[in-house]
Amino acid sequence: MTLNVKELLCSLSKVLPRMTDGQIDFVKEGLSIEKNRRNALKRQELYAFRERKSIYRADCHNANGHHDKSVHWAKLLKGININEEYDDSVIGIFLDIHEEHQIIERSFVVERCGDELKAYQILLDKKYLLIEGTTSDYNTFLNAVDKRFHTAFNG
Repeated sequence: MTLNVKELLCSLSKVLPRMTDGQIDFVKEGLSIEKNRRNALKRQELYAFRERKSIYRADCHNANGHHDKSVHWAKLLKGININEEYDDSVIGIFLDIHEEHQIIERSFVVERCGDELKAYQILLDKKYLLIEGTTSDYNTFLNAVDKRFHTAFNG
């Protein structure tokens, strides 16, 4: 059944004036119960989704020679602290760039390979590039990652 909102509002505008306050409260309570039920289902789905694991591997996991020539790291993102300096502003758990990791679905990972910065979201054993930057635009990169990270988990 497809619900036409215009038709529903038109019908309500005809019915509401004839309803008692008690009837309106009853309908309002029913709508509130339905909304809470739906929110609970969404939370359950999100919880189940978050418990699934995906495989993550750094972009340059097997480029052994060039790891010695520049800064390399990957962090499972927990947050951003704009007040910290450079790499310390990325709050998270260091991931060994030579290893494969199982991490929770929808997690964010930030990688640094030399001067390149990348933020990924991990989903179904794939990395989805969200934001790219360089160390010369570190603050712009961090602000973009912070915004995307909070939007993903706070709506």
